[in-house]
Amino acid sequence: KKYWDMYKREDINLADNPFAPRNSPKQALHNWNELRSMYTNIPQTGPVSDDMARTLIHGYYACTTYTDAMIGNILNELDRLDMRQETLIVLWGDNGWQLGEHGLWCKHANFNTSLHVPLIFSVPGMSHDTKCNALVEFTDIYPTLCELAGLPLPSHLQGTSLVPHLKNPQAPGKEAVFARYLKGDSIRTDRYLYTEW
Repeated sequence: KKYWDMYKREDINLADNPFAPRNSPKQALHNWNELRSMYTNIPQTGPVSDDMARTLIHGYYACTTYTDAMIGNILNELDRLDMRQETLIVLWGDNGWQLGEHGLWCKHANFNTSLHVPLIFSVPGMSHDTKCNALVEFTDIYPTLCELAGLPLPSHLQGTSLVPHLKNPQAPGKEAVFARYLKGDSIRTDRYLYTEW
């Protein structure tokens, strides 16, 4: 309730693109079964009402704010125990989340709403509050942690260390990154997202 009450229903906007992209294949969309099977008052077919959409978005905002507060509690405890300067922290979301965009809810898609996710590093001795816009992939987390911890990089790694980006957020990123959902393969560049089914 504390986090729910931080948001006013009348300030919650609905997705401005609640329609399927023109000429998108049927495979690019889904019936958001996760939402339909796990929550009450969700219709089994068709869209949710605008009223329900606002409730879902409100809940999403409250949940992410609660999560942020809990992460703050963990960081505060690390500070209290004087362990922050010896602790590498990585926070990431395994997927993005649709809130009505393209008529979708939840995760699972090859659209930006599913492929664009948070990835945050806190590294002792490196500056904080720095944002990097380079293209990276989750396969880059493992080699990054190895390098930061002073461990040898295993030969089987597919990703590349992000330490250069942590030292210089303006460092050039990858030319392209890749994602897959079901039989859809996506290539993301700094300008385009192309998906082939």
